[in-house]
Amino acid sequence: MRRRERGKAGFTLVELIVVIAILAILMAVGIPFYLNAKEKSKEKVCEANRTEIMRNYIYESSIGGFTADALKQAIADSGYSGTVTDAGNATLKGACPSGGNYTVSVNASGTITVSCDRHSSTISTNLGDAGIIQSVIDTMKNQVAGISGTPHIDSASNGKRTQNVIAELKTAGIDLSSSDAVTWRYINANRFYFTTVDISKISAGAQVPVIKYNSAQKLYSVWLTGTYSATSDSKVYYNALTGNEVKNLYGGVADYAKALANLKAALKTYGY
Repeated sequence: MRRRERGKAGFTLVELIVVIAILAILMAVGIPFYLNAKEKSKEKVCEANRTEIMRNYIYESSIGGFTADALKQAIADSGYSGTVTDAGNATLKGACPSGGNYTVSVNASGTITVSCDRHSSTISTNLGDAGIIQSVIDTMKNQVAGISGTPHIDSASNGKRTQNVIAELKTAGIDLSSSDAVTWRYINANRFYFTTVDISKISAGAQVPVIKYNSAQKLYSVWLTGTYSATSDSKVYYNALTGNEVKNLYGGVADYAKALANLKAALKTYGY
């Protein structure tokens, strides 16, 4: 066998085999991780699409109730088409990036459920459901029990109280991230503010319309409130709702769908 001349570029057969073996190992390890991450990303998009359909149906039903036409319009508003059997039953294809089929249903209490046969999670958190909204209030109330002053919990905080609330609610089958509460703040036992606007994308100090739920009165009202740059326990800054009631835009109503329609109108008025 001829020896490689000293100083001459090139690889021996053994070196090439080692390099190929290393690349094969990296591919064997990396490809499954890549495919899993890709599917997780598609699942997040799927959840966002189903949440949009649910929110649009809540809004459309606030105008004329739960009807087949309202469901058709909600699906169309979301940019899709489907087969609507009646006010509480519809199927549609093309919305799930993984090729799953959606089923939309409504139970007797008015809770809308949007499920996907490809992804196991079900979007059905309706803050107009008396049991769900009370569970949210009770869970948050327990987290601030015994804390002096005016304790609060914010959706964007990475603090312990927020994480505990999210975890406990998910255990109970309630996922606020799939509800209309894109941004929320809880202040003491009676006040829960939330909006469909992601305020992380707006300048701190801006004013935004929110729904205020008063658990004592069991009423939803729409207010204009401020935002500010808050800091969590770990000194991470984030945008939060102040909860200061700048202006009452719509009075309290027991009908959540009506309150949501009022919020949508207020958001339009204020350019959101």
